[in-house]
Amino acid sequence: MFTKGNYIKIAEILKRNKTALNYTERILFRKIVIDFVDMLEEDNPKFNVDKFLDAVYEYEKEEKVK
Repeated sequence: MFTKGNYIKIAEILKRNKTALNYTERILFRKIVIDFVDMLEEDNPKFNVDKFLDAVYEYEKEEKVK
């Protein structure tokens, strides 16, 4: 079973690697993120999908506000 620290590290890795992607790469990236969500939900039924996605896509949310 993954720990909270594992979830945070996975989200941070994904977040770092999502910048400067073209359209096709963004589609693939989102697919990879969803695959991680599926895996982590399987590992832990209490896994908070929204919190994880917020951590991965936090930069995009900040950009939209500006």
